[in-house]
Amino acid sequence: MNNKPIALLLLITAVSVAAAMFLTSGPNHSNDITLPFFLSCFLSLFFVFWSGRRIGTVLLTITIGYVAATIIKIIVDLNIDPSSHNLFPFEVLISGFVGLVAAVIGSAIGMIYKRFRKKVP
Repeated sequence: MNNKPIALLLLITAVSVAAAMFLTSGPNHSNDITLPFFLSCFLSLFFVFWSGRRIGTVLLTITIGYVAATIIKIIVDLNIDPSSHNLFPFEVLISGFVGLVAAVIGSAIGMIYKRFRKKVP
């Protein structure tokens, strides 16, 4: 089994979601989740549509990439202000749930599109 596309998807997800988190974060952290969520949905949709991988692989890869991006953001924020993430285990759990929901939404849309595309000549 060739795992290079999976590793590439994990890297792309982690880097792009981390970049989105850094670009959208403000002092009150009110919009930290919107752009990374939609980006994860799009990446999941694209990878389900583009590759022949199983859904579980895509869901797991997107979720791990989202959690990795959150951990990267926490580490960078802790270097700036050590008291900024007092409840970081809960942040990691919440980001895992959000990443999984984003991956499920994107994968479902991708599977529905693939199914209807096969029916229409």
